[in-house]
Amino acid sequence: MTTFAIDPHKLEELLNYCTGFAKQIVEAHGAFHPFGAVIVSAGTLNAVGADIGEEHPHGADVFLFLQSRMRARFQKREIVAAAIATDVNI
Repeated sequence: MTTFAIDPHKLEELLNYCTGFAKQIVEAHGAFHPFGAVIVSAGTLNAVGADIGEEHPHGADVFLFLQSRMRARFQKREIVAAAIATDVNI
């Protein structure tokens, strides 16, 4: 298994971005579709959204799309970390 060294501060930046943006969207709109962010190999954070070709997609479909794309990018070594934020009521 391949391992990667990543600065823990970068992971914190990734999670802070996702939780901060999620809070903004919930405050403004009350809910949101899944979205994410990644740390690319160069160490920068990039926001990630998904357009799956539907005007009103199911959140689960968006989540699965993001997960699949992020996994593919990780396997190609384009990213070293990823996070997906979802709006969940339990």
